[in-house]
Amino acid sequence: MKPDYSDLEFLAKQKEKENWRFRRFLKSRCDLPDEQIDSLVFEIADEVAAGIDCLRCGRCCRDCEPILSDDDRRRLATRLGLTVERLQQQVLRYEDSVWEPGWTFRQKPCPFLGIDNVCSVYEDRPDNCRDYPYLHEPDFVARSMGMIGRTFTCPIVFEVVERLKRRLGYH
Repeated sequence: MKPDYSDLEFLAKQKEKENWRFRRFLKSRCDLPDEQIDSLVFEIADEVAAGIDCLRCGRCCRDCEPILSDDDRRRLATRLGLTVERLQQQVLRYEDSVWEPGWTFRQKPCPFLGIDNVCSVYEDRPDNCRDYPYLHEPDFVARSMGMIGRTFTCPIVFEVVERLKRRLGYH
């Protein structure tokens, strides 16, 4: 039976305290080197992603605020037949955050999220969208704070964290 992620926020909230304890375990008591944990995360992420259709979910498109690089903005502007300046005026806003300043979408959900969670600019989507939820990047342990936050948005991250706990014998 496949897990039901229709109320992912509720499930993530139930696991939140445990996930923070698990993070402490990964950072201080887990005896595996970071590279081995990364390999395990990559393996589990591939298993989980094979069973979850991102296009049927679209939570990231409704909840996240990706920062667009210069290349992303040029690609989108070309796709839409706009100048970069016009794209910025019509669709984007500048986020002056200390954590990650840059251009992001003016609204949520993403203005390119269409019917049935289909991205209308999929081939030209921003790199942050392509790479989300960042499970195939190194240093999972160092990035675990962000991953805990993503358990509220992404069923793949939620399930990877749960399986990683089981694989490491945490509980």
